[in-house]
Amino acid sequence: MTRLVGKSLRKLEEILDLAPAPWDEDYVKLLAMQKDAATNVVNMSIKADESRFRVQNESAIVAILQEVRALKKPALPAIEVHAASS
Repeated sequence: MTRLVGKSLRKLEEILDLAPAPWDEDYVKLLAMQKDAATNVVNMSIKADESRFRVQNESAIVAILQEVRALKKPALPAIEVHAASS
């Protein structure tokens, strides 16, 4: 699978590096391929970023919950404060 992903990424790079000539009969097709390839790369990047963010976020939430649980101690008795009489 890793080999295929690498091969696919190289092919996407080839497609994106094409410099089609406007007079080429396949000019519009090549531009469409490049647009589709660029869209796929951006979408993959966004998904990877979302996955990394989710893992980081979940780790942070777990750490915060552990800290909150560690802070939970029995409440101290309330201390009454009386105003000074004048």
